[in-house]
Amino acid sequence: MKLFRLSAWIQDRNRIQEFLQDCFVSIDVAGEPQKESLSNNLEFFKNEIHDGDYVIVPIGGSVWLGDLGDYYYREDYEHPSEQTAHRRGVTWLGVLPQEALNPQLRHFIAEHEENEAEIAEFSYPIGLAGLDVFAAQAPGGMLPGIEPHSTGSTERSDSFANEHQAKKSTSLIDDESVDAAITTLRELLQNDDPELRLRAAEILLKYAASSKNSLPNK
Repeated sequence: MKLFRLSAWIQDRNRIQEFLQDCFVSIDVAGEPQKESLSNNLEFFKNEIHDGDYVIVPIGGSVWLGDLGDYYYREDYEHPSEQTAHRRGVTWLGVLPQEALNPQLRHFIAEHEENEAEIAEFSYPIGLAGLDVFAAQAPGGMLPGIEPHSTGSTERSDSFANEHQAKKSTSLIDDESVDAAITTLRELLQNDDPELRLRAAEILLKYAASSKNSLPNK
């Protein structure tokens, strides 16, 4: 199981609404510069990413987490105005503000911000990514293959464990991060796009259903 970072930008267009609505991710393979790199990206996207891996898609200060599925090809989206023919299915698990993530994951996102076309792979054990903070939004309050409070077995895990030591043992996410996530989702409820509003509402309702406590009031 691995973690990858993909961009929502394809051909200078933000595709996050399409990704969320149709539950897929794609990559930009039509750029003029660095064609060889783009070709390598496609081969990697098709053959090196696997069903059950995870993907994060940062956009506008928020980060979406998804459980990746199989590769498939949509010829009807090969047109230059679309360029999302090469796809992988995604089950979207949640969204959080970038500042709610642990330092290791924030650094991973930041170091690849300048090269939006590249696929980036998280180079440490996935437990160090702190993905369990998304669990409250996921079906059943769990992420497939990710243990709550999972920090991995290397020395790097100590600093991340210390950062979250104030969490209650029965909680999957601290109150401050919950508040930040809910604030982001409530802002999305006012978005002009109806699909984004619907997705935000679904996540909030899933959280409410899985939590023993009511949502914090603002």
